[in-house]
This record gives sequence, C-alpha cells and structure tokens, in this order.
Amino acid sequence: MTFVEVPVFVRKIDELGSIGLLTAIQDELIKNPERGAVIPGAKGARKARIADPSRQKGKRGGFRYIYVYFEVYGRIYLLYIYGKNEQEDLTREQAKMLGEIVTETKEKLRQGGK
Repeated sequence: MTFVEVPVFVRKIDELGSIGLLTAIQDELIKNPERGAVIPGAKGARKARIADPSRQKGKRGGFRYIYVYFEVYGRIYLLYIYGKNEQEDLTREQAKMLGEIVTETKEKLRQGGK
C-alpha cells in the first residue's frame, strides 16, 4: 500500500501540529482502506474520523480526513484534513472540487503517472 499526500493535506496537517496524526491515519487505512463513508458527488472520495493522538479526545472531538483509495493501483491519496471544530461537513462545492481531483488523479494513474 502506497500513501500519497497532496500538498493541501500536507499543509493542513502541519498547521494542526498533532504529533502522530499522519501515522495514526495511515495505520487505520492499512487495516481497512474502505473504512470511510463515500462522499456524495466526490467521485469515490471518502471521509473518515480520527481521534487526536496528542490529546485525550475521542473521534467526535478529533479530525475528519478525506481520502481516495485506488485499490487496483494499491494507492491511497490523502486529500484533506480538518478539525471537527472547523467544519461539520463538506460543502457541495468542496465535494465537487474533490471529485475533480479524484477524476484527474485517476486519469494520471491510467496513463502510468503518479
């Protein structure tokens, strides 16, 4: 399984500053890459919850992360992450934008790219 973090995900995870967060996300996805709920209108992108490993808060007070799993390529793209206190759900515009990213990524993979 290969993980690819897109630039906006890397920037957001750095801003959040939670030690061990990326490793915790990857560990969860290795166990079950289809764990997250598919986001309507986002072309297969999924949303999952994770507790903040650096605080004593459960998943409800933790983070939401968005990813897409391309099983045939053995890759998971980590697209976005945000705190539950920042936003409850994605807007339609955000879901549409994520869908466009998923479509572009899928096309690049079909053409042999990363």
